[in-house]
Amino acid sequence: MSTNSIVLTVVAALVALTLVGVVMGFKRKFRAERHLLGGASLRQEIDEDARLGRLNDEMTDELTAKAQAAQIDSGIAAFRSRGRRGESADSREAADMRQQLKDHGTRAD
Repeated sequence: MSTNSIVLTVVAALVALTLVGVVMGFKRKFRAERHLLGGASLRQEIDEDARLGRLNDEMTDELTAKAQAAQIDSGIAAFRSRGRRGESADSREAADMRQQLKDHGTRAD
C-alpha cells in the first residue's frame, strides 16, 4: 500500500468518526429538548387532572346536598300526610288547596 492510500484511509476514518460524533451530539441535544418539552406537558396534564378532580368533587358535593334536600322534603310531605289521615275529607281537601296555592305563590316569586 502506498503512503497516499494510507493517508486517505486515515482521513476517511477521521471524517467518519467526526460525522458520527456530530450526529450523536445533535441526537443528544434534541432528545434532551424533547424530554424537557415532554416534562412540561406532563406537569400541565397533572395540573389539569387536579383541577378536574377538584371540579368533580365540588359537583359531587352539590349533587349530594340536593339529594339530601329532596329526601328531607319528601320526608316532610310523608309526615304531613300521615298526620292528616285522621282529619275529615273536607278538612284534608281544604288543606291541600291551601298548600297548592301556597306552593303556586312561592313558585311565582
